[in-house]
Amino acid sequence: LFVCFLTPGLETAMAARIGNAIAGLATVCATMFIARILFPYGRRLALCLPLAVLFHPQLIFVNSYTNNDSTTCAISSWLIALTCLVLREGWQTRYSLGIGVLTGWLLLSKYSGYPILLALFVGLLLSAWVHRLKAKQLMLSSLLIAGVCAALSAWWLLRNYCQFPGDLFGLKTMLDLHA
Repeated sequence: LFVCFLTPGLETAMAARIGNAIAGLATVCATMFIARILFPYGRRLALCLPLAVLFHPQLIFVNSYTNNDSTTCAISSWLIALTCLVLREGWQTRYSLGIGVLTGWLLLSKYSGYPILLALFVGLLLSAWVHRLKAKQLMLSSLLIAGVCAALSAWWLLRNYCQFPGDLFGLKTMLDLHA
């Protein structure tokens, strides 16, 4: 929609493809960020990771047509980047807010991105252990993440629950209609 607003004469389908290309660019940028965290002294080595992602045939294919996979991949990449940052620097309020926003957005995007939440959870627990975070601070940061996530996505999940009785994610209805 944003691309349609910026280019009034462009077809909606083409604008959506441009949006997917932008999401692909966000994925590569997140990978560059992750590589700089993982390889702070190896500039050439740090360049290998984003180049591998940039030229991956499946990513090129997925980002070339209109879908939600591009958005899910970009959000997941930035969630991994923030998790790496929390592992390196420790818990901070701004990281918790960012993780909450991205997690809420991920819940609104596509189910295929949900498994990344397990890796996020493990990474955040590992960071709490490495940085010897007190239980109270861990609980407050976790509540902040959950609160921001719920503020962004709970309305949609509640809508699904009401519209498709007892089907919070709408999966049963989807399987009944399309399987």
